Amino acid sequence: MSAAITEVPTPIEAKLVVDNSVGVTAQQVSTSSGILYRVTVDNSGNSTEKVYLKIWDVGSTPTVGTTRPDFQFPAPISKKVCYMFPDGVAFANGLFYAVSKEAGVPTTSSPSSTVRVYIDTN
Repeated sequence: MSAAITEVPTPIEAKLVVDNSVGVTAQQVSTSSGILYRVTVDNSGNSTEKVYLKIWDVGSTPTVGTTRPDFQFPAPISKKVCYMFPDGVAFANGLFYAVSKEAGVPTTSSPSSTVRVYIDTN
């Protein structure tokens, strides 16, 4: 899995995280506080299963499958969905994410096909 983080030159000094192949291994965006503005889950390449983007507000890597996510965003079969927070959602500790085929906890199965995730934060 490979994530690219791009500094976006805006008044809010935003970051755009682009991960082109997400699974159940937690990925780090930040280990400090910030604001979440938008998440996009691109499950369009997956014609067999719904997936769930899990986000944790923690300062260190969560134990995926044990630690309950603070946010969860479903993406239907073969669909790309975007969730926007115009005023932002504050996170206090840090931001980590993963994608699985299961909702909630436990989370143990990575998607069968490629899922892309885009996260806008500062």
